Amino acid sequence: NILEIVPSYKNTRSLWISVKTIPDINPGVYPITITIKSEKEDIIESVTMNIEVIDACLPKQEIIVTQWFHSDCLASHYGVEVFSERYWKIVEEFVNTAVDNGINMILTPIITPPLDTEFGRERPTVQLVDIYCDNGVYSFDYNKLDRWVKMCQKCGVEYLEMAHLFSQWGAKYTPKVVVCENGKCYNKFGWHTLATCKEYEDFLNQFLPSLTSHLKKLGIHQNTFFHISDEPNASNKDTYQKARNLVSDHLKDFKIIDCFSDFVLYKEGLVKKPIVGIDELQPFFDSSIPDLWTYYCCSHTVDVSNRLMSMPSSRNRVIAYQLYKYNIEGFLQWGYNFYYT
Repeated sequence: NILEIVPSYKNTRSLWISVKTIPDINPGVYPITITIKSEKEDIIESVTMNIEVIDACLPKQEIIVTQWFHSDCLASHYGVEVFSERYWKIVEEFVNTAVDNGINMILTPIITPPLDTEFGRERPTVQLVDIYCDNGVYSFDYNKLDRWVKMCQKCGVEYLEMAHLFSQWGAKYTPKVVVCENGKCYNKFGWHTLATCKEYEDFLNQFLPSLTSHLKKLGIHQNTFFHISDEPNASNKDTYQKARNLVSDHLKDFKIIDCFSDFVLYKEGLVKKPIVGIDELQPFFDSSIPDLWTYYCCSHTVDVSNRLMSMPSSRNRVIAYQLYKYNIEGFLQWGYNFYYT
């Protein structure tokens, strides 16, 4: 494999090289030579290391792992049009790498995910479901979603999580939803519409039965999860509960998960399957809550595991021991490839 390195004489750079084996390789010690050459093919440095392959294979991964996958960031970074063939190729390559690194659940943008978006602003549209409206009657085209599902299955993804159905931090607003109506496609819903408005309720009452029926037709409903809103808290529990009530009947055959760490609100029944912040798990352990999920994000910085650049590597690696020790069912991290801020 050829790796091109742009010289930078004032910086120290490192290369991380991963070595994959083939399934039927014999155990033993194998020499691997790494050579660095100049553009003129002159050898700058060469080193040979011995890699030991042991007579064992890892068992199948049991824990569910998602790190939120943002295809809009990929389109922006590579300067490609969303849903172009180049876009699909890049997304598939990134999903493949994610699966290689233990991610087996992928955030699926049935609508553009309403995550980490400043009020009044919007992220690039990556909505997989084409939505049409004619005098208040909606119809749906799932061709892009079907292609996404097939791509994920090809890459080895086992679980899908649908993009959040309401805005972040309390479900006060609707997410951006592009609808084609009277020959024009536009943001029918977004920051300009409250989550509980009658028009959005009418939309959900048509969209969710159609979507869930389609997921069942694809045979993936048992491994599909839904979100209401990310990180609700006590100050906005009422709007979250109203939003949940709008969709709960439609999603009764699916698992609903949300990042939600307030144990008191869990006891009130606001979220049946919470994803608890890594520094707020103790009350859930003390009450022997089964099948717990946990997550970390930017705010988890003191006395906990995370993977911030300033942390020693041990604080990153210890998460594996913690997940095993406490028999955690699922782990979430907020941004596998979030590039915007």
